[in-house]
Amino acid sequence: MLSLNIEYGTQQNSEYVFDNYTIKTLGEVCEFIKGFKISSKDGANEKLDNLFLETFDDRIIINKINGSGKVMINYSSCECNDGMKALHFKSKSNELQTKYIYYYLLQNINLIKNCYKGSCVKTISNDDLFKIEIQFPTLDKQNEIVEYLDGHYLKINQFEKDIDDNKNQAELLEKAIDDNKKQAKLLEKAIDDNKKQATILSGLLHFQKIWI
Repeated sequence: MLSLNIEYGTQQNSEYVFDNYTIKTLGEVCEFIKGFKISSKDGANEKLDNLFLETFDDRIIINKINGSGKVMINYSSCECNDGMKALHFKSKSNELQTKYIYYYLLQNINLIKNCYKGSCVKTISNDDLFKIEIQFPTLDKQNEIVEYLDGHYLKINQFEKDIDDNKNQAELLEKAIDDNKKQAKLLEKAIDDNKKQATILSGLLHFQKIWI
């Protein structure tokens, strides 16, 4: 039985369960995408993306080097900026969607994480990556899952954007309040200075009256 949990953080939102599914390795159903690569430095100097591919097919992108302890997995269908050490691959099978593979690996990230080897700076080999087994249902069910998850993550991205916008608005409001406080202090100082000037002027007028 294939069970694909759909999670965000620690909250489980949904679960797809299928009795009929196929198991194959990534090597059986995927192929690496090769293309022209340039370094980050050269890309910056030439005002180009760090990585241009000869083909812009949809693909999965993972970091080959895992120095930070994090596995970065992304999906793209256009030119991208991922440096020279990223691995790009896609489905070569008519019975398997590339984006379904992406979501499957995203939900089972430890399948990739466990393939990184090394003491300090860990790396993943092409062979080890393509030894990972993936379970998938029929193409119709894959389309259903992908469509659901597209909407799911769209809502999440919009929610995160709203949070960022609210944070930005709060920061702007705090800055406005701080500016108003500064303006109020300046106004208080100006009023105090005017009072001092008025006191001095009053004293001068009183002194003049005495001598007139």
